[in-house]
Amino acid sequence: VAPLAPDDSTVAAWRDLADELERQEAWNAAREAWGRIADASGDAEALRRAAGAALAAGEAADALARLDRLAARDASSASRAADPE
Repeated sequence: VAPLAPDDSTVAAWRDLADELERQEAWNAAREAWGRIADASGDAEALRRAAGAALAAGEAADALARLDRLAARDASSASRAADPE
């Protein structure tokens, strides 16, 4: 997944791959695919799914780190919404 440039069609293909990896319970690979999607697109749902796949893979520390990123992103969004300047 990593060597491809993250344009819209590439991210869509990564989503299909990540969905399939989840169906196959290939949690480590799904975690990496969802993480790459989150990094490329800023998609909070992809980051949440990366955290879920990390947890399913037995990587609790990685799952918590990803959820921390998600919480920080949410807090930053809330802060910007409260202060429109």
